[in-house]
Amino acid sequence: ACETGWDAARGGFVYTLDWDDKPLQPLRLWWPNAEGIGAAASLLKRGNDPLAEDWYARIWDVVAAQFIDHARGGWYPEILPDG
Repeated sequence: ACETGWDAARGGFVYTLDWDDKPLQPLRLWWPNAEGIGAAASLLKRGNDPLAEDWYARIWDVVAAQFIDHARGGWYPEILPDG
């Protein structure tokens, strides 16, 4: 599910997919990525899981680079296709 919902070109999770696993929304929203961080963290609490650790780091890297407003604080609610 993570690979299917992950935007390989820009990073981050897309909001919804069609029946052919193509994104229905061209923008990326903050909350699917926040949920992904929480899910990966929960899996890591259960034990050493290299896959969960990889996803945790991958999601955080994208969130830190694209979704967090480092100048004013908080998160950008959405990222348009052009960035």
